[in-house]
Amino acid sequence: SKPYTPTSSTNKPRSSVKLNPSNVTYYTVKEGDSLWSISQKFSGVSVQNIKDWNGISGSKLKPGMKLKVSKG
Repeated sequence: SKPYTPTSSTNKPRSSVKLNPSNVTYYTVKEGDSLWSISQKFSGVSVQNIKDWNGISGSKLKPGMKLKVSKG
């Protein structure tokens, strides 16, 4: 296996991203965030979307949680 090179002129930046298949976007919850405030940061994302994509039933969030905020 070749050593990892962050900047490669031959690869498009997107293809060097592992652990992030099909452009799923993650948001790390900060103190004071709510589902509503997070949904406002991403256009076209609703509170229900965030709940569905992350299997959240209530609205309890913990700082440091990683939430999926796009379908990908």
